[in-house]
Amino acid sequence: MKYGWIRKGHKPKPLTWHAVSDCLPAIEDLSGLQRSQPVLLCLRNGYSLVGFLQQYDEDFPAEWKLSGQDSYTAEGVTHWRWLPVLPEQKGG
Repeated sequence: MKYGWIRKGHKPKPLTWHAVSDCLPAIEDLSGLQRSQPVLLCLRNGYSLVGFLQQYDEDFPAEWKLSGQDSYTAEGVTHWRWLPVLPEQKGG
């Protein structure tokens, strides 16, 4: 769980919701794209969806995108949180 930005004086707790004004996930080079690990987004309209923070170029601001092949922009993101670790599956 890497943070790319944390507001001065804020101490994020990894398993809680984070206001976008308090901290943001780190943007990394993932499969040739500059984006964060997938996170759960809370949108102003009350929906919670999986997405990520993406930046195409340093000259353009980062933006929230929804996970999926269409890469829709997520508007009105107020909070985000790390996705839980999935349990190990045994058997087939």
